[in-house]
Amino acid sequence: MARPPLHSPSSLSKSRILECALQLIDEDGLPSFSLRKVAKALNVYPAALYWHFPNLAALQAGIVAHLQTTLLPLLSENWQQDLKNLFQNYRDAIQQHPNLAPLVGAQLTANAAVEWSQVEFILQVLVNAGFKEKALVNAYNTVVAGMTGFVTLEFGQLPADEEEDWAKDIQQRLNLLDAKITPQLAKWLPLMKNQAFITRWQNGATQPLDTAFEFHVDTLIEGLKAQLARSEQPQ
Repeated sequence: MARPPLHSPSSLSKSRILECALQLIDEDGLPSFSLRKVAKALNVYPAALYWHFPNLAALQAGIVAHLQTTLLPLLSENWQQDLKNLFQNYRDAIQQHPNLAPLVGAQLTANAAVEWSQVEFILQVLVNAGFKEKALVNAYNTVVAGMTGFVTLEFGQLPADEEEDWAKDIQQRLNLLDAKITPQLAKWLPLMKNQAFITRWQNGATQPLDTAFEFHVDTLIEGLKAQLARSEQPQ
C-alpha cells in the first residue's frame, strides 16, 4: 500500500504543530515526547518542523508560551480577585494537561518560554495594589513562585513504571509509622493520607488538592496585603 504524500513545510502552521504536540504529551507524557513523533503524527519529515522550531527545546518552550496566553483574565479594580483568577486559570490549564506540569516549571525557571503579556499582567496587578520599587519586584517573584510552585507539586509526575506497586509501597510505609518516632505525623495521618504532599500516592490528576490550593492562594494574598501595609507605614 502506497504511503500518502507528505505535507510540505509551507502547509504547516505554528499553531497546528503546537496543538499536535500538546495532544501527544497529553496522551503519552513527556518522557517519550520527541520532534520525530510530532512529525509522524503530522505526516511530515522532521525537517519540516524546523521552519518553526529548530529543536525540541524550542518546541517545548513554544508549548508553554502558548499555554500562558490562555491564562490571563481581564483586569478589574480588585487586585486580589485578579490574582485569584490568574492562579485559578493556571491551575485549570495544568489540570487539563497534567503532563505539562514539570515542563512549565522548568521552562519558566530557564526563561525559555517567556510570555511577556503574563509578566505585564502580574506587574500591572501589583502596581494597582500599590506595590512600588523593590517591594514590587519582591511581590512579583512571590506571585510567580506561588502560582507555579503549588501546582507543579500537585501535578508532579508519578513513577512511569510499576506505578501500582509504588503506590502500595507508600501506603504500606505510612501504615507502619512508629508513633514514638513521629508522633505528630501519626496523629494527623488519617487527615493527611493521599491529601497532602509527601503522604500521598496519587497526584492532582486523580486526587486534586482543592481546599489546600484555596488555602494557599488566600494565604499568599493575605501575606501580600500585610507586606503592602507594612511598606506604607511611616519610617
